[in-house]
Amino acid sequence: MKYFIMAATLKEIDENNTPLTEEDFGVSENEFDSAVDLFQEKTTI
Repeated sequence: MKYFIMAATLKEIDENNTPLTEEDFGVSENEFDSAVDLFQEKTTI
């Protein structure tokens, strides 16, 4: 799920859409935050 969140975040950034939240993916806040942390470690945006 983390990599799905990362891919969806990149798509939203590319399309200049609104920020994503855990509610958009139906996951807990902790799971979403974990995915965002992983995203920040693996990318340079």
